[in-house]
This record gives sequence, C-alpha cells and structure tokens, in this order.
Amino acid sequence: MTGTIILVGCAVLTGIMGLFLLNGKGAWMVSGYNAMSAKEQALYDELALCRYAGKMMIAMGAGMALMGVATFDDEFRAVPFYIGLAVTVVVGIGGSIPMFTLKRFLKPHVTAGELVAAQAARPRSKLRTMLIIAVTAVTLAGMAVLFVMGEREPVVTVGAESVHISGWYGTTIAHADISGIELVEQTMRGIGAGMRRNGYAMGSTLKGHFTAGLVFADASAAPTLRITRANASNIYISFTNPEATRALYNELTALNLQ
Repeated sequence: MTGTIILVGCAVLTGIMGLFLLNGKGAWMVSGYNAMSAKEQALYDELALCRYAGKMMIAMGAGMALMGVATFDDEFRAVPFYIGLAVTVVVGIGGSIPMFTLKRFLKPHVTAGELVAAQAARPRSKLRTMLIIAVTAVTLAGMAVLFVMGEREPVVTVGAESVHISGWYGTTIAHADISGIELVEQTMRGIGAGMRRNGYAMGSTLKGHFTAGLVFADASAAPTLRITRANASNIYISFTNPEATRALYNELTALNLQ
C-alpha cells in the first residue's frame, strides 16, 4: 500500500503540473528554457513549449497512476503495471528529446543569426541542458530497473552444504545454521512481515529485511515457507505458484536438516 500511495501521489503532482503547463503557464519549470535570458526567451513560442511539456507531464502522470492502481491491493496486476511503467519511461525519455535544443519551439520568423546572437549571452546553457536531460534519463531508467528487478522472484538453489537465494537481498544459508523448516498455510500478509527495515515492498511483492525476518515473498500467495536459523532471523519464502513453494519445502525436508 505504501508504494501505491507514493505512485498515486506522484501521479497527482505530475498531473497538476501538466495542467498548469497546458494553460501556458509555468515555463520556468521547463529545463533549458528557464536558463535563457529574457532576450533569448522572446525568440521562442512559449505557449507551444508549455503545451508540449504539459502533455508530456500528463502522460507520465497517467502512467504512474496506472502503476498505482495495479499495486492497490494484494493482487499484483502485472500487465497494467508494466504498461504504466513503459508509458512513464518512454514518454519521460522520448518526450525529452525535442527539449534538448528547444529549436522546435522557435517562432517562425527567427533567423539563425538572431538565435546565435541571443545564445552568445549564455555559452554554458547547452551544457546545463544536456546535464539536466541526462540526469532525468538516468533517473527514469533507474526506476525502470528498480521495478523490474524488484518484481523478479528469487531463485533458490539447494546445495550439498548450503541453500543459496539469489536476487535482491539474496543470501546463503549453511545447512548447519538451519534449526527448523515449516510450511505455513498462510500468506505473508497473514503471518505479518512487520515494519520494513531495509527492503522492497510494492504491491504483493516483499523482499528484504522486515521485522519478521528476511522475506522473499509474494504476500498474497500461500503457503509460506519459514526457515528458522539458530543465530539469525527467520527467512520467509513464498512463490506466486504455490506448488513451487511446496516443492522447495519438500526438497529441504528431504535433506533432514532439522
């Protein structure tokens, strides 16, 4: 639910900014344009620029809102989530390309000589614009990687001497450290993960360190495998496919680790 609130909050804020820009206001929010001198800004169609930026912001806000709806409850809706993510990233990165030089928004009568003369007053503005766009692109790409990696289920490998959990917050558990293995016929939400200390929580996906222990779970799926360790916190694992969780439990109990 926390992730939903954040996404919807960002969507609302982005949408409000978009509506503001659509009305031809808020040009100061447009990277590059806000760094120009008044003389240079006079060469651009400010209304067209604001409307373009406004449409881009509203589209990104719609993508974020779709992601928020997809993570509203225990049932994670993958298709709308990734559609929303794609819209947000593609519009954010692709829509910024015409803003790189802003030449698309020059008034029809402006000559190359007038533009060069006006730009001479701010020789570093292009570098600043490039830097802002690069930071924005990297931020959006980072968000995409975060969501994709966060939603991947962990791969659990049972070896001769240890159990290895790969992926985010992965760990290796020596067989000697396992004091108990239990298959709990409840979802992780039913068991209670507690407060997140250092982890990922989006929709029904829980990964990382919570009050209950180290969690790798689809919080809406049951059963949940609980591994008790003698000198460390418990580990909880549940896959979206219940049979995969049961298969892992059977594989571990066959080793007689308890």
